[in-house]
Amino acid sequence: MRIGQVVGAVAMAVKMFVTPVFADGYPESLINRHLQEAKETVDVNLSQLKPGQRLIIEYIDYPVFIYRRTEADLNELEDNVMKRADPDGETHQVSIDKMYTYSGARVLSQILSITPPDITHQAYRSLSEEYFVAVSFGPVERCMLRFVDNDKQTPTVFFDPCSGVRYDTAGRALSNANKAESEVARFSLYIPPHSFPGNSLLKLGLGPEDWPLPDPPEVRIHDQHLSPTQRLIQAANYNDLEAARAAINEGANANYFCLGEDSPFNAAIIGGSMELLNLIVEAGGRPTPNSLEVAKIMDRKDAIELIKELGDSSISRNALNPP
Repeated sequence: MRIGQVVGAVAMAVKMFVTPVFADGYPESLINRHLQEAKETVDVNLSQLKPGQRLIIEYIDYPVFIYRRTEADLNELEDNVMKRADPDGETHQVSIDKMYTYSGARVLSQILSITPPDITHQAYRSLSEEYFVAVSFGPVERCMLRFVDNDKQTPTVFFDPCSGVRYDTAGRALSNANKAESEVARFSLYIPPHSFPGNSLLKLGLGPEDWPLPDPPEVRIHDQHLSPTQRLIQAANYNDLEAARAAINEGANANYFCLGEDSPFNAAIIGGSMELLNLIVEAGGRPTPNSLEVAKIMDRKDAIELIKELGDSSISRNALNPP
């Protein structure tokens, strides 16, 4: 994922929900907290939610929405499922694998893998025909979804403002003849584990039978098709010190920066420890123009202090250097 996409994702989908806890031991502190919070379910009373309305709640730092479908929504889903970009949920696991783009997303990617495949394959993609539950950001660029009514002329949809992809009330990407149907444009919205113990009660989270969590998706840091700089960025995203040192020894540009792309420095803020961030600085890496914003969004006080110590004059100037 490009750094511009990561920044948009964090700013739009996570910032409101993050609690400052990263004083020490990031990213392990975040991973451990997510694991602990995943052992607790969130109960949601749906009795006041009317057809056509949604509400957003927090689940391990991520926004999750519950939408109550209308009769028109249900009829439309039954009639037009095969018109969707991925009607049979074939890209479900692939989208989860691609979602695991930095160490902080590890637990969520593991949790999403628990969603039973039969849910993703049926028309409503839910345990309830009446209610739809999904993570409230787009699977392409992780931007907070918008709720679109379209004046009731077409079924209510969810819109990802970053990718331009629209989704129906089961979270399936709507086919768009004017848009190239890339694999990621076919990804459906993520469905977290949930149950309905009562008619108006939603229980969001895992059950005892779901532990231990499945292994996280495989990370291809050592892919030889990647350049040393690209491998350094990957290593920073996943806090792999050994791989980062190897990439630097192979000639990786620790100070690489290009608008719209990842940089080693920012990748380390998002996914790496302070030790890894210092390693990149020792190899010549410097903050990019948006590093301070990234550090504030991630609540990385340690990274904020480092950026201030390095000073504004240290901002990377390597915008035109190839990775």
